[in-house]
Amino acid sequence: MGIVGFVPMNNIASAYEPPNIILLMSDDQGWKQTGYYGSSTVLSPNLDAMAASGLQLNRFYATDPVCSLTRASVLTGCHHNRHGCLNVKNCVLDTQETTLAEAVKQANYVTGHFGKWHIGNLKGPKSSLPGDNGFDQWVSSKLIFDLDATDFVRNGEDEPQIEGDGSDFIVKEAISFIEEAVNNGDKFLAVIWYATPHYPWSALDSDKALFSTLSEEEQNFYGELYAMDRSIGTLREKLKALGIEQNTRLWFMSDNGPTNKNPDNQASGALKGGKGELWEGGIRVQAVFEWPEVMTSATKTNIPVSTLDIYPTILDILNITVENQAELDGASILPLLEGTMTERTDAIPFWFDSSIDTLTGIDVGHAVWMTEQYKLHKIVDTSGIVEYQLYDMKNDAVEKTDLSLTDTSVLEPMKTILDTWQQTVLADFSETDETAPNDPAATAIMAESDTLFSWAEPNFPTYFSPPNAVTQSIEGYFARYYSETDTWLATKEGIVYVYGILFNDIPPVGLSIKTVGMVTDYIPATHYSYVVVDAGQSVLYNNNATLTSVQQGEPFFGQDANYFGTPFSYTDNGDGTVSDNNTGLLWEQAHHGERLSYYSAKTACESLELGGHTDWRLPTLKELFSLADFRGSQWKEGHFYLDGNVFDFDYPDSVADSDQFSSHTVQMMGQTWSSTIYIGDHMNNSNMEAAFFFNFLDGHIKQAPTSKNTLFYRCVRGDGYGENEFADNGDSTVTDKASGLMWQQADDGTGRNWQDSLAYCEGLELAGHNDWRLPDIKELQSIVDYTRHDPAIDPEVFTQTDPEGWFWSGTTHGDNITTGSYICFGKCDSKEGVDTHGAGAQRSDPKVGSSADYPNFGGAQDDDVRINNYARCVRGGNVSLNFDSFDLETAGSSPGGSSGNETAAKEVPAEAVAACSTLNKGDACSFQRSEKTTISGICSTIQSSLICVPL
Repeated sequence: MGIVGFVPMNNIASAYEPPNIILLMSDDQGWKQTGYYGSSTVLSPNLDAMAASGLQLNRFYATDPVCSLTRASVLTGCHHNRHGCLNVKNCVLDTQETTLAEAVKQANYVTGHFGKWHIGNLKGPKSSLPGDNGFDQWVSSKLIFDLDATDFVRNGEDEPQIEGDGSDFIVKEAISFIEEAVNNGDKFLAVIWYATPHYPWSALDSDKALFSTLSEEEQNFYGELYAMDRSIGTLREKLKALGIEQNTRLWFMSDNGPTNKNPDNQASGALKGGKGELWEGGIRVQAVFEWPEVMTSATKTNIPVSTLDIYPTILDILNITVENQAELDGASILPLLEGTMTERTDAIPFWFDSSIDTLTGIDVGHAVWMTEQYKLHKIVDTSGIVEYQLYDMKNDAVEKTDLSLTDTSVLEPMKTILDTWQQTVLADFSETDETAPNDPAATAIMAESDTLFSWAEPNFPTYFSPPNAVTQSIEGYFARYYSETDTWLATKEGIVYVYGILFNDIPPVGLSIKTVGMVTDYIPATHYSYVVVDAGQSVLYNNNATLTSVQQGEPFFGQDANYFGTPFSYTDNGDGTVSDNNTGLLWEQAHHGERLSYYSAKTACESLELGGHTDWRLPTLKELFSLADFRGSQWKEGHFYLDGNVFDFDYPDSVADSDQFSSHTVQMMGQTWSSTIYIGDHMNNSNMEAAFFFNFLDGHIKQAPTSKNTLFYRCVRGDGYGENEFADNGDSTVTDKASGLMWQQADDGTGRNWQDSLAYCEGLELAGHNDWRLPDIKELQSIVDYTRHDPAIDPEVFTQTDPEGWFWSGTTHGDNITTGSYICFGKCDSKEGVDTHGAGAQRSDPKVGSSADYPNFGGAQDDDVRINNYARCVRGGNVSLNFDSFDLETAGSSPGGSSGNETAAKEVPAEAVAACSTLNKGDACSFQRSEKTTISGICSTIQSSLICVPL
């Protein structure tokens, strides 16, 4: 039976010349978020026009409820687990897979990718470029982009900052590619992947104006969607102008369902679940197919179709056969387009778990087997218990009535088929083109111990995973073989055993090397892409004094100075540059004494030629904060929150009265731009763009307007530092594989003072571990997500009970003994509720007491004083215990490898004491440190004396 609206045809592939192909994909758009599906708020006239002239796929499914994995399925037709794209943080498109872009070259198509990539980095580690996967031209962004984006890469080279809406930009680039193809007489495949409406949202004022009766957040959200639709209209009009619209096939879809941040409570209609879930709301997405030469009027179908079907359908239309084709999980829907398909005979498979790093069996995560009528869920909890649920999708699309106990005649065969399919995926995942030799050395390695780590051990699988590595089970344990170097590796009890001729990595933190035989060379390399450098403190403190020693179990144990982490390590290259041996970044040594606006500083760095390099840039905030040294002091002249023995730095010159900064105290003069834009509102002003900076004189992170303020800058070069790689371990913990740190997934919702927060983490027992600690300030800042606010943390990974919450670190704020450093994950506001510093800022609070005790604390912008902040505990990393205060300056060295930049807290300037001699505790105070240095603070009791403590 044919489908109304299609030209009657039994073989489209032979009746028409091969079509041009355009694949359009939105990001996190709900199933019902288009006008043609009845949304009263979404404006989508161009998608509505496509639906009015094409095929509306009412049961269209994303392969996965998160974006990366769906995108991999579109390009390969294979379930992402087959080729190792197991979770959104770790999905790198394997270049050994044949992609759609590579396949259509058999039919002499030219290919282009435009927009979001997200199946591999575009630079640095874990890269997998569009150009390596069959795309002739590409202008792509690794992740999301909105207005005036800065992270596009064009054919391997950084693209300058764009202007305007990102949707308009990528369609403009696609049109240039299409025009070139048409002028050359080429058929083309254009893949256009939007970042709309992925959170956060930002729309042009003209697009927001269409939704002026809604909230600011909704204006940005719906304005983004409208901009995407407008760009689709621009594309369709260009196809008409070029005379190719009749034989161009457009396929629009979303990559997964909406997040819980989506402001439209009808985003998925009444469907159950959302992004990150295999319920209908997470995977059923809108899709429309337009091909004017074949389709004559609007058509709707309820036959299930999947993103897995795109690859085989296009190959079927173009009559392409791929040699050594991997097993496909999708099916061609060409019969549907030809009007001969009345129901689907091939099932659609799903299998997802965000915590999976390596498939160890079929009882992992959540899997689904979906036929035309039935949908079987197989859900495995963290203890391995398997639950099945069965739904009749023709009569129960909202998955309300579980039939698993009543329709066993349907259930049991589907369970068997699903298990069999998972076994085929598991086999493909484990397959390799190389076979590890039956080397007796492997047995020798295994014989070293009866207890070996498996490769599922945290910090191991992603670390030892170059493409030439083969994992093999020997006598029940796992070893790894490197074919290129004929080297075996195995692990046991904190030791990596090596047998071979070359081993070019070093072990994860806490492990050492033991040579079993034949190793003739050993080349160390950085093992984590995000090495969190120690904050530098080695002096122990209580609430108002230094301590000579703090043992485990005693009050105040667990603070920063009890744990020595990765020490500072710099190399002065003698050419005006400094290498950070931990992070791999190359820094400009000089301090720029002139203040510039954000964009002027950005341009100055991009124009810099130094050390034989021209690829300098303004650092991200996480890069800039990697230099922060919390041995800094506002009391001691020349002691900065930066190693002054390696980097040039000095106090600013005196300023003229006319200078906008003439009223600023000296500790405000170390403000140094980062490239990280704050996505919230500066001082509650939505019309003012702001960027974060770090102050190397007072040790604080905050944000400032990019155009209004002028600050200092220091340039950097290098790639890849500061990107997290979170994995949900399924046991209320999260591992950042980029840094090697394991985190408490949810805070306990209780505010505590600094001492009690230290004790809480030291006493925490979670997921079988009792070595938790309160993170130092640099560890805590490492998990801030600066693409978010309210709060500035990834809600798909972490739970924050109070969106407005601030979190303690174990770091005393330099030599301000009475205060501890915290991170504002929620807005960093004043006592009046104004977001002065921005979510993701880093400030300091008194360690004990109540806010009423500190009426003058808070600085010029009257920071809120909370004291009872939250705690999110951490474990792991390269830390060693320390129990004694270590007077770094007296010792002449430090854990950071430098000297002369250490603050002995007992040394208090006489001026600081004199400033409070006639004042009371809590009073504002100030004192002169030098001709150009005035310190402002409050009177606090330290070591039984009333002293002016800098803010």
